Amino acid sequence: MFSSGKTPANFATRTVRQVSFLAAILCSCSSPKKDDPTNDVKPIAAKDKKPPATPVGQVRFPEVDALVADFMRDEDPAGAIVVVGRNGTVLHNIGYGLADVDAAAVMPVEAKLPIASITKVFTAAAIHTLANKGHLSLDDRVGHWIPSWPKDSDLRLRHLLEHTAGLSEAGDWLLDDQIARKDILTRLLELKVQAAPGERFQYGNTGYILLGFVIESVSTLTYSEYLQRTFFAPLGIQVSECANTKGELKSVPGHQKDEAGPMRVTAPSTKHISSAGGLCATGLDILRFFDALRNEKLFPKSSLLAMTQAAKLNDGTIVSYGQGFALGKLGAQEFIAHSGDMLGYQSQVANYQPDGLTVVVLMNTSFAGAPLLAERVARALLKIPIDDDVVVDSAMLDQYAGRYKIPRFGELIISRKDNLLMLQLAGGPEFQLLAKDQQSFVVDGNESMKLKFVLVDGVVEAVAFDQAGMSERAEKLKP
Repeated sequence: MFSSGKTPANFATRTVRQVSFLAAILCSCSSPKKDDPTNDVKPIAAKDKKPPATPVGQVRFPEVDALVADFMRDEDPAGAIVVVGRNGTVLHNIGYGLADVDAAAVMPVEAKLPIASITKVFTAAAIHTLANKGHLSLDDRVGHWIPSWPKDSDLRLRHLLEHTAGLSEAGDWLLDDQIARKDILTRLLELKVQAAPGERFQYGNTGYILLGFVIESVSTLTYSEYLQRTFFAPLGIQVSECANTKGELKSVPGHQKDEAGPMRVTAPSTKHISSAGGLCATGLDILRFFDALRNEKLFPKSSLLAMTQAAKLNDGTIVSYGQGFALGKLGAQEFIAHSGDMLGYQSQVANYQPDGLTVVVLMNTSFAGAPLLAERVARALLKIPIDDDVVVDSAMLDQYAGRYKIPRFGELIISRKDNLLMLQLAGGPEFQLLAKDQQSFVVDGNESMKLKFVLVDGVVEAVAFDQAGMSERAEKLKP
């Protein structure tokens, strides 16, 4: 377990704005296994010694079931929903563990949970739908659709979609339900510009909040109404804004890992970040939406290709993010994916091609390892093993050791112990790094977290982190 279980005062704010995904992944690395067998969490019900019979309407894939049972025992989240499909066919759709630890209520597979930043996939798809109908162009200036935006700004809709807008992230006021929507836009206009449009990639929420205003300006509907009419009603899925789903969430409250086990927490308001991270959905809803994207039920294949085209910065640098999708490769399979993190909940979805496999994981526990579990399920079904470790040159290990700075989060330390590298973040425990080649590593116990050291003229300049296509770069600090 990475944290002590105590929640810092600004934790909820950081998770809503833009918590470093590195912290989220390290929090999900395997904790020491508990010796008390009563701590084991089995599929569906915590006390069952055998997997229960599959309820009517659910689908169970034995290999996935066994893998998830092991994960639930080792990582100890409150509960999880795991949905797996392939080319429109549902292979697995099961709830595990508890919906509410205090009430000892089992996790229903039909539970609707906050999906946090997976919302960005829906927002990007909405923008492309409007573009496909000729209502807007991705190269439109933001000021064309948001009249109060500076007219001399060269910021385009494309920049917002690709996280290359160069805008700062919003502050604690995003959590205040009492602020009027019109005042949210006023405050966004006051944010500091950090870089010229297209100059650098900086994942965050600000751009997608602005896209929500654009959708409303173009369609003359609220963000929620537009998605309901365009996607949810035609597809027959029950996705909705979490701000309008509070009653349903009472039965599946958020949790946070604690030394004694998962404990209930109160999730922050998502009222003002609806288009960046404010949707709630079932696992099956997300699977059906991805199937609709792949099967051209929402727009032509050309629109999906545009969404999954890696963004290019002004200097030609290619980043591992498209427009609403993180991009990556697992073995011979290319994938489009997105994760979601907020206080109390975590989620992950990934679609692999050419196989057609889609994996969805929803959890009602912060930083509980949803991306890790999703990748393990994918590896098992796609028959992709983890590569054997390699031996790294001793001189290179010395170069890699040092202090690194992560934007918006803090400092991490990479140290050498004999022939091993260890990673430590924010005063937490150390995690061993396993070498995959002379510059590439994964975190022991979490193969979905990948690191690659960046060398310039033979000297280590930074380390780049990647998890399910979401990337972060930490610059090496001078001694």
